[in-house]
Amino acid sequence: MKFLCLHGMGTSGAILQAQTRHLRSKLPDDWLFDFVDGEVDCNAAKEVKNLFPAPYYCYYRLPTFENVQEAHELLDDLIEDEGFDALLGFSQGSALAASYLLHRQEAHAGSVPPVKLAVFISASLPFSIDNLHGKAVQERDFPIARPESYLERPPLMQEDEVLARRWTPDRDSARLRLPTVHVFGKQDDYHAQSKSLVDLCDGAGRTVIEHEQGHWIPQSENMSRKVASAIFGSLL
Repeated sequence: MKFLCLHGMGTSGAILQAQTRHLRSKLPDDWLFDFVDGEVDCNAAKEVKNLFPAPYYCYYRLPTFENVQEAHELLDDLIEDEGFDALLGFSQGSALAASYLLHRQEAHAGSVPPVKLAVFISASLPFSIDNLHGKAVQERDFPIARPESYLERPPLMQEDEVLARRWTPDRDSARLRLPTVHVFGKQDDYHAQSKSLVDLCDGAGRTVIEHEQGHWIPQSENMSRKVASAIFGSLL
C-alpha cells in the first residue's frame, strides 16, 4: 500500500509525518507514506507553532475556485505519476482529498476511483470548484482552530476573486463511493464539519472513530491501534 499524505494548513509534510508516527507504527513496515508539502507558504497553525519549526505550508490560503482547482491538479499529477493506493489527510489535507475525490467521481461517472481508500482526520468540509454545489462560505465557516493566515483574509481578497462553495450532505446528492475512515475529536472546532463529511460518504464503506481531544491526531496506544485496525478493515 502506498499512501499520499496531505497535511493541514499552516503545517507541513514533515509535521504530518511526526504527527502520524504512532499510527504508522501499527501498520505494516512495507507500506509506504509520501508526505507532500503544499505549494503555498503561510503562517503556522496555532496547534503546531510552538512545537514544530518552520517552514509552514498550505495547499491554498483562500479557497477560491482557481486555488482549489490548482490543488486538484497537484493531486492529479501526483497520483498519475506515483500510483498511490490511498489518500490520508489532516484538516485542510482532508478537505482537499475529499474535494478531489468528489469531483473526480462526478466528472467520471461509473469509473473506478483513483485510490482504494481515503482516511480523513480532523476534516473540514471540502470545497467545490463548481458553483452549483454546496453552500456559500461564511465567516463562521472559519473556526477558531485555524492558522494565523486566515486572519489576513480581507486584504488577501481581490475584487474579482470568488470563494468556492462547500460540498454539504443536505444540499448535494453526491456520496463518495469508496471506503473511508473518519477520525475526529469531540473538542475540535471542526467537529460538525467532520461529521458532515461522514454524511458525504457512502454508509456501507465508512468507519467513524471519535476521540475526546480537539484538532489533533490522537497519539495514545489505544487510539493508534483503533485507527490502524479501521484502515485494515476498510481494505478487506
